[in-house]
This record gives sequence, C-alpha cells and structure tokens, in this order.
Amino acid sequence: MLEQDQKSQQELNESFTSEPVENIIPLQYQGMPSEIVEELWGNPIYIDEEKNQSEIKRRNDAIEAIRNAEFGRELQKQQLINERYASLSDSQKIEFSGYQKDASDLLSKHIKGEEYLENLSPEEAFVLQKLKDSYENFKKGHPNESFNFQFERDIDKSVYNNLVQRLSFKVLENKQAISDQQKANDIREKLGIPEQRMDQKEQIQSQTENKSNIEIQEILNIEERKKLFGWEASYELAKIAKSQGIDLSSMSREEYAQFAIDNSLAIDDSQLRMASWQRMFTSIEELLSERRKRKSEIEDSDVDKSFTYFRKDIQNKAAEDDRFIGEGVKVRSGTKDSNSWLFFGINDGIDDKTTETYKSYVSVKDIKTLTPERFKLFMAELQKNKYNGDIKIFNDLVDQGTMLNDQIVMHGRTQYDAELGLDLARQFFGNDLDQRALGKDEIIDGKNLSYSQILADKIKKEINKKSNEIS
Repeated sequence: MLEQDQKSQQELNESFTSEPVENIIPLQYQGMPSEIVEELWGNPIYIDEEKNQSEIKRRNDAIEAIRNAEFGRELQKQQLINERYASLSDSQKIEFSGYQKDASDLLSKHIKGEEYLENLSPEEAFVLQKLKDSYENFKKGHPNESFNFQFERDIDKSVYNNLVQRLSFKVLENKQAISDQQKANDIREKLGIPEQRMDQKEQIQSQTENKSNIEIQEILNIEERKKLFGWEASYELAKIAKSQGIDLSSMSREEYAQFAIDNSLAIDDSQLRMASWQRMFTSIEELLSERRKRKSEIEDSDVDKSFTYFRKDIQNKAAEDDRFIGEGVKVRSGTKDSNSWLFFGINDGIDDKTTETYKSYVSVKDIKTLTPERFKLFMAELQKNKYNGDIKIFNDLVDQGTMLNDQIVMHGRTQYDAELGLDLARQFFGNDLDQRALGKDEIIDGKNLSYSQILADKIKKEINKKSNEIS
C-alpha cells in the first residue's frame, strides 16, 4: 500500500559508521538536515593541502552520518504508518485513497500560500519551504501554467510521502471524530441538549492566514543565548540587530565579531567568512531561500562560464613546469589538487618559514563584475607596484564566490605587503569594492589558525570571561 524507502533496513544498518554520531557531527550542525549542512559547511580553505584533505574527509563523514540518520528516521515513520494501516478496517482501507487525496490537496494549498499547515516537524517544514520557493519562482516566469514539482533528493521525497500519509490519518481521525460527534448530537437531540459542532479544519490544524502574521520572533535572554553556537547563534544575532534597526551587512568582520561578543552569541569562523548579506537572516529557511535565489541569478551566465573555463585553464597550468601567466605572476602547483582555491605567487611570493602570515581580504558588491580578466588585471597591478606575496581566489563562482566574504585573499610576504595589497585593491576596484580587512594567520600551540578562526576563538573566550565576571 505505502511506498517503501529505497534503502532497506539491512542496507541502512550496514551503512552506519561504528563511531558515535555525536563524535562525528560538529555541535553547530547537529539536528540540521544534511542538505543544509552541505550548504553551510563549505569546503576547507587552508593552504596546507594535507589539512584540506583531512577536513574534507571529516565533512564527508559527518554528512554521510546525517544522511543515514535521516533515512533511518523516515524508514521508521514508514514502518509505523504501515502498521497503522494494517490495523484499519476493510472499509477504512477502501476509503483511505480518498483521504490521501484530501491530504495532497491540503499540501498543495500550503505550497501555493492559500493555507498554512501548523505543527510540522523540522524536516517537513524544510521540504515544504523548498517546494514553496520552487512554486513562486516557477509562477514568476509561467503565471498561467500548472506547477508540477519534482524532488531532487530521495530524502525529500520520503519526507513528503510520509507527510501525505500522516495527514491522511489526520483526515481519517477527523472523519471519525465528526461521525462520533454526529452520533452524540443525535442522542443530545433526543435528550433536548444543544448539539456541538466540530470544524474539520481545526482538526487538521490548517489556517488560512499568512504565516508572517502569526510568526513572532522572540529574542532569547542572555543565559539562553550562551547555549547557542555557530549558525544558530548567527540567527539570534540577526533577530537582535533587526529589533535594534542595525544593519549587520555594513559591519566589518571585526565589528560583527564585537557585536556577537556584546550580545553573548558565539558565532564561529564559518559565519565570519560568509558574505556579509548572509548575516541578516533569522532562520535557516530564510538564508537558504536567498542563497538559492542568488545562485540561480548567476548560474550558467556568461561570467559563470568564463570563470569555469578560467579555473580549468589555471589548474592545467599548475601541472606544467612553466607556471607563469604574466610577468612576475606564477600559478602555485598546489592549485591542481585544490578543490576550493586558485593560488598565485606574485614577485617574491610568501615566506614559507614564517610563523605569521599577514593577510588582506576583499570582496566586491556585484560578483558578476569579478571576471577572470579583471582579476588578472588586478594581479598585474599588484606585480607592477612591487607587491610581494601570494594571492588566491575562489575556484567556483556560483557555489563559492557568491557566498564568501573573502572572495580575494592576499597573503603578504610582510605586513607592509598585506597593507599595500589592500590599498591597491581599494584603488583598483573603487566603488565596486564591498568588504575589506586586514588580518594575520598564526601558529598557536602548534596549530595553523586562520584570522577568522582566531577571531572566533576570541569571541568564545570573551563570552566566557563575561560569564565568569557575572558569576
């Protein structure tokens, strides 16, 4: 009767890792859908390729563990649904297909914004929000055509199918309750007692009001904020900024970090590296909806195709003996194996022996203006003005370039070089320049820490210090 998941229980059990899940999945990603973790937990960005590969494995293992848990959850739902269906009477089984149609109609109205379903689980709300986004985008270009949705992920299909079944049983319960109430009212009528009425929509908890009218964003108190970490902390920080009329997107990285400290919210280096427009969102759903929108606006565009060609050309160049692409500008050999950055050395390059790396970071307001040709002209400008150091740029315009606060990173040979690089970027990009900053990577306790990691560590320490002072 009910469709079984593609993974059998045996296959699912075999796919589970022996290591406890809580040891594999970082705290800030626990409880999130695998798709969101894939979005938020970006590819590693370290110069050390060995560290990159270690982080890639850690990320992949965590995402796989989350996926396994998701399929296990949905399989358990299906088993419970099948057991419940088996207990129905023959007449109820015959009528059940009609209840499924009623449930599908309710979901269709929810997706179209005509009604709003309450009491959804996080995974149900997430899948329906994606369908709503798809519906709205489709209708913008095809207002008079029918919308037929397709699932890109098997887990989304499983969640949706299980939701249909869950609502079908709600409809069944409602029908039964109405029938029972009618029988009670017949008795009431005979006894001269006023009858009671039951609203079917109340039973399935569907409301025709807009979600925005019933959604109230409450700001947590200090003690509750201290329990949040990473992305959850950033959403709460956005709520606070919104309530105070503060524009987080206009803050520098250091100002954003200080705002987090002031409000006892431990954001981490992932939030510090993200494009500043992402600081404004108060939920995962809001953030991912905007991310998908921005990606769709640039995907397969001329600049995207141009950057894809540029990446392939540079990675091929990295494998050659002669890696110069211009006077004093050389492709670093590590670029050929990197899945996140394209690396270049300019003039004397960086000093590999130093324990400190001075860096400057820049991003542009409109990513479409950061063409390969413009980037090469900027490197030529650095070389001509005697900048010594390395420079790197993302290797994927859509999935990486649109999301990063650090679209271009310059690793100065000295502090002077990092400052020179930032000054030249200011002159070269002019009004197109958005975020810009100076920072320093360091080796602390034998670990290579980026400037964003150092800032994130400062945030945690300052919040803990404040807590100790209060206590």
